[in-house]
Amino acid sequence: DQPEPTNQPATTDQPDTTGATEPSAAAATEAPDLAQRPVTNGGDETAAPPPAKRAGGFSGRWILVLLIVAAGAAYLWYREQPAPAPSAEAPPVSGLAAAELTELEQLLGALDFEAGSADGVVDDQTRAAIRLFQEFADLPVDGEPSEALLTELREVAKLLGKDG
Repeated sequence: DQPEPTNQPATTDQPDTTGATEPSAAAATEAPDLAQRPVTNGGDETAAPPPAKRAGGFSGRWILVLLIVAAGAAYLWYREQPAPAPSAEAPPVSGLAAAELTELEQLLGALDFEAGSADGVVDDQTRAAIRLFQEFADLPVDGEPSEALLTELREVAKLLGKDG
């Protein structure tokens, strides 16, 4: 059991030529003198310091929770509601029944005016197709379905052989 060699010079407690003593290697590895350090936490050096208090009262975690709740509430408030389905009691648009509106959309589609699905519901795509046909047929452009428009569509489709 021999001590391991170190790269540090050996120290002894022998006085040097100036009269001072060097500390021994064992003394250098001992714990520092606790009496010279300031005592905190009631003398218990292992106790953690108390958590720091934040100014303002709210911690970051609560602010994050409030933001998430607010975002959820905004989503529920502003989300788009589904459009109500057309009912049988709905008044006809411009005097046309649902079957006539479906025929109007079918005729527009047959003439390559993209009116969307032929479902009897007049939407923005149907109105755009009606405007295009009205411009093509040199009719007053209003984008609204009517008996006169349906009659014109039937005649043009018959002339072009696309009436059914």
